[in-house]
Formats: sequence, C-alpha cells, structure tokens
Amino acid sequence: MFDWDLMKIGNCSMKKTLLATTVLGSLFTTSGHGIEAPDVKFSGTSSLNYTVFNNSNKDDDGGKGQGHRLGVESSKFYVDAEGKAEQFDYSLRLAFTGEANEKFGLKENRLKLSSHFGTFVGGNTRGVVDRMPTGGFRVMGATGGMTGRLTNSIAVASGAVIDSDFVGNTTTKTKLIYYTPRWNGLMLGLDFTPDGKHKGDADLKTNHQPNSGDPYGRNVIGLGVNYQKELENDLKIELSSTIVTGKAMPGTKAALPGKAEDIFTWGVGAKIDYKGFEIGAEYSDLGKSGVNKTDINNGKAGKFFDVAVGYSFGKNKFAVGYYQFTRKLGTIGSSRITGLNSGDSLGSAKAKVFSVTYDRKIVPGLKTYAEVNLFNTRSTTNAGTYFGAVGGKNIKNNRGHVALVGTKLSF
Repeated sequence: MFDWDLMKIGNCSMKKTLLATTVLGSLFTTSGHGIEAPDVKFSGTSSLNYTVFNNSNKDDDGGKGQGHRLGVESSKFYVDAEGKAEQFDYSLRLAFTGEANEKFGLKENRLKLSSHFGTFVGGNTRGVVDRMPTGGFRVMGATGGMTGRLTNSIAVASGAVIDSDFVGNTTTKTKLIYYTPRWNGLMLGLDFTPDGKHKGDADLKTNHQPNSGDPYGRNVIGLGVNYQKELENDLKIELSSTIVTGKAMPGTKAALPGKAEDIFTWGVGAKIDYKGFEIGAEYSDLGKSGVNKTDINNGKAGKFFDVAVGYSFGKNKFAVGYYQFTRKLGTIGSSRITGLNSGDSLGSAKAKVFSVTYDRKIVPGLKTYAEVNLFNTRSTTNAGTYFGAVGGKNIKNNRGHVALVGTKLSF
C-alpha cells in the first residue's frame, strides 16, 4: 500500500511537470524558420572613487571616524548569449564581480525568454522590486547620492536605515519573474522567490539557513506596476507601485535570535522629464516587516521617502536630492536583554541625507563625477543597547559628511 502511494504521487508529479512543460512550450513554439544561433557578447563596468569622510562618533562601527579611502567599486563583467527564433527571443546572462576584495565569483545567472506574451526570467537575478520602481533615486548621478555608496564610510544610528531597498528584497536570490508586454504605457511584473537565502544549486534547507544574521524571506512574492508616457513638448512621465510579501524567517547568527514579523512592504514613485530637467519622488512603508516579535511590542520597520531634482545640458548633469527615514522602535516585550526591562521604550530612529551630484561624460563609455552628502542619524540609548545585544550595532547618534570624486568606465 505504501509503495503504491509513492508511485501514485510520483505519477501525479510527473503529469504536472509534463503539463507545465507543455504549456510553457506552447507559448514559445517555432517552425524552425528565421532562427539565429546565440551571439555571445561581453561587457562590463568599473569605478575608481576617492572618498573623504567625517563622522561625529569616530569610534563607532569599527572606528570609521574621520579619514579618506580609495576604492575600486561597482565592478562587474557580463557575458551575454542572445539568440532569436521565429516567435521569441532568448538569452543567458552571466555576471561576475570584479571587486578585488571578493573572489571572482558569479553574481548573476539568469535565462530570459521574450515573446508577444511577455518576458519570462528565471535564475539568480534581481526582480520587479529593483527593476520597476522609480523615484528620486533614479534622478541622482555619481554613485547614487543619498542612497548610494556613502554607507561604506559612515556609521548609521541603531535602528535607522539609509537605503531605498525594501525589507524582504531578495536581490539576486533564485527566482522566477514575469513581465507583461507594455500596453499603452502600462507594464505589470510578478516574481516569486521560494527561499530568500538560496542561490545557484545550493541544497534546500528546511530549517534556518546558516550564516544568516538577519531575518530573511520564504515564499516571497514581488508585485510591480510601471507606467510610462511621452506627452507633447518632450514631456515624459513615469509612475510606479511595488509590493513585497512573504514569510519572515529569523536569522541564526544573531546573539539572541527570535521570531520575526512577516514581510509586507509597499512603495509608490513618480518621475517627470522635461527638456533636460528631471524631478522624482518615492514613498515607501515597510510596515512591521522583519521586526523581532519575540523581544519587541508595537515595533515598526520604518518609512522613508526621497525626492530629487536634476538638470542635464550637453555632457553635464547636476542633481540635488534629499532622503528621510523614520521608524518607531516600540517597547521591550521580554526580559532577556541585559540592561533592559519589559516595557522599556526604545523610542524612535531617524536618518536624513542631503546630496549633490555632478557627472560629466568624457568620451563614449567614460565619465567622471563628484558627490557631496551631508547626513544625520539619530536613535536612543535603549535602542543602542537592544540592537547591540541582538547582534547589531550600538550607535546612539551620528552625523557628518561624505564627499567623493570618481571615474567610471563602461564597455
């Protein structure tokens, strides 16, 4: 009886697999005419940046303090194989990191099929939450300004965040993605990531993934809407809305791991272009996503908004932007944190960044840029005690500036 059940289950699974393969295959049928074998192309990018910085709390976060640094950053090498069939296009992308402090490892590996039904993507690649939003961060130049690379040089107060990413963003973890064709300017996107820590052909872990200091998502779904329209007199508008939802899993590397609130985050954005001028804004609410509900009552993951204005003329571009993050940290709900009692308030955490960027194109594929960021992050003594106890950083307040000049080569 037991063996018969296993065979029955196996046959059912096989039928489902064959049915799914048949349906997918029917979307991309071809008669064999007009087929082009894949054409392999190479491309890449790398930046050399010189940064000077100052933090008011000079001993926090490993003593970032005050100083200067020279870095080769955002280095990637891409291999693309692109082919065409009668009814669809297909491609493979392999992206390797060029960072000298990392192994020359594979960062992205994805397959893509495009037809009049839309675009299907599968593998280790970024999804709709990265590809579809718009906002002030799309206007900024140089390394990204207020949500760019400045966090490499500063210590952020406990509980505060300087980032335009959502909690639950699965970055390049293994996923499936579908984008609809753009119809009257409107495009929809959907992605599914079974495990927010899985990459490549790694074994599936049914318990908590190793080397995970932060909560991560299981069965994460990303939804995106993007609308683009070009009107008269060179006026262009872009609108976006994105949602991420999933089951939050606690990390295992934290000193005191606990259960995490499930993921539900959303954001809206807009961008307008007119005769060289750009203005963009984004607002996102992270809800309670990833908050440690074992230790915290009524805690939030935070809200943020960004806004930026830019102007391009000839080979030059200026941009000015502002980013603000606010978060209610809640109250302590357990007695296992040394130095804190149940009911103690953690207060709130805030971060503000004002940025100016300048870019100049030298020749095709080569540009130089400069960037100045003024930042201010604030938290509380209790928040520092809590985050320090659970494996984070105990930083009450920090403010300062980050300025850089750099050059970027793309080929």
